[in-house]
Amino acid sequence: MAARGDLRCPGRIAAIESRPCGREHELQIELAPPIDPEDQPHWDVSCTKENDPERYGLDLFRWEEWLAIRVPQSVLEKMSATDVVAHRVWEMTFYGFTQEKIAEDAREFAAEREITEEAALEKREHRKKGKNGAERG
Repeated sequence: MAARGDLRCPGRIAAIESRPCGREHELQIELAPPIDPEDQPHWDVSCTKENDPERYGLDLFRWEEWLAIRVPQSVLEKMSATDVVAHRVWEMTFYGFTQEKIAEDAREFAAEREITEEAALEKREHRKKGKNGAERG
């Protein structure tokens, strides 16, 4: 299952807006089936909050927020602490090795999302006008 609005998975950009993570969240690391049957399974690293079905990706969050996320015993029963750290570091640095680079990418993704949402809205308005017979040529 791709969380985060995983930007590596098309159509999943909706969840990239910043959500504060902290002590009330817990880390989830799962081997997820491939989206394309020809691909290999991939590790999905996300965080969840009790009574919230949403899964949040952490690759665009500030590293301080990562440190506050609790690692549940269920994750530690599946893998070593070293593996947990490796998965966290991979996700933390997926978009860059400095927080400035990661913040820059987050701003770019947000701008792209805004442009995409504006284009979708314009397309809906255009279709609506066409269905109503207005402004047809």
